Amino acid sequence: MFDIDNQNVARFGILANGIFAGLGLAVSLSSAKVLRVVPDPLTAWATTFKTAGSLAVPSVLLSSAAHFFLYYRTKDTRSLVAGLLSLVSMPYTLIFMQPTNDKLLEIFNNTTTVRDKVQTNQLVQKWINLQWFRCIAGSTAFIYAIISYL
Repeated sequence: MFDIDNQNVARFGILANGIFAGLGLAVSLSSAKVLRVVPDPLTAWATTFKTAGSLAVPSVLLSSAAHFFLYYRTKDTRSLVAGLLSLVSMPYTLIFMQPTNDKLLEIFNNTTTVRDKVQTNQLVQKWINLQWFRCIAGSTAFIYAIISYL
């Protein structure tokens, strides 16, 4: 069996935080602008949602797990805070973003009715606004973890 070094666990947590922070910045600063100007923002949103989600969920879970594991081993509250900052996007998404996600997915998956463009655009804009919290939270967790483990 091999020994897991605390420094490598911290590095792994920071790496996972960096992936989530970078993803959040890319979505908020790049994809969001595209969603505002494409002819069919719903299809573009669905692509962004699916591809970003496949990176976001694992990076949040892995970064949180690494920081909580370090807290378990060291009882250093900085690791606990880093874990909580890493994890905060999950309940936020479930509580505040999931209703919008569900509505957008329902509209996207319903091919039998004509889409209300105004409603769809408003929902996409709402999603963009809500996404900013995850962008800021992910970046904060990343910066905090870097500073804490220096």
